[in-house]
Amino acid sequence: MSAHELDELTRDALSEVLNLGVGRAAASLSEMLHQEILLTVPEVKLVTREEAAAYLASAGGGLVCAVSQTFDGQLNGTGFMLFPQDDSLALVRAMLDTDLPTMCLTELEREVLVEVGNIILNACFGSISNFLGLEVCSGLPEYRQGAAELLFAGMAAGANLLLVHVSFRAADTNIQGFLSFAMDMQEFEHFAVRLRERFGLGG
Repeated sequence: MSAHELDELTRDALSEVLNLGVGRAAASLSEMLHQEILLTVPEVKLVTREEAAAYLASAGGGLVCAVSQTFDGQLNGTGFMLFPQDDSLALVRAMLDTDLPTMCLTELEREVLVEVGNIILNACFGSISNFLGLEVCSGLPEYRQGAAELLFAGMAAGANLLLVHVSFRAADTNIQGFLSFAMDMQEFEHFAVRLRERFGLGG
């Protein structure tokens, strides 16, 4: 099965559950920043590891700051919260409510982003797993800075995976970031079966 082979009802179910998870994540971020968070519609793509890295690099303007977190159990995959470099520093300023210079902020950047990423990613995928009745454990969040290829270093070259991607923006400060979730196609097949069962779609 691929993302292109999903029937319309299954695509609608996938969109609904993704919007639920992303909405929960946006609400959590909104509480932390005391700003409205504007979201794009989640995109679902079937891509190779290399294509996923190129796509996220393009979305992030080249180099990215990212927090990644694995999810294991009845839902297996990796979630990413990504920011372009300048936006990640702006997020730290907003979180700390400070005008500290960039040199000082970079020392705090990793700690703040890991904390935010942990909350956001768990809100998103916790919401999805709860709605589908899946038991899921999350790994420790990891911070990475640099080329987007580093995000997929543990995946086999040429491997197909399902990439879910959504952009978000803080209304007042114009901080932009991205949420993504990647799973290999075997895991996606299991996920799609549970999705159809939950929505009573049969087959």
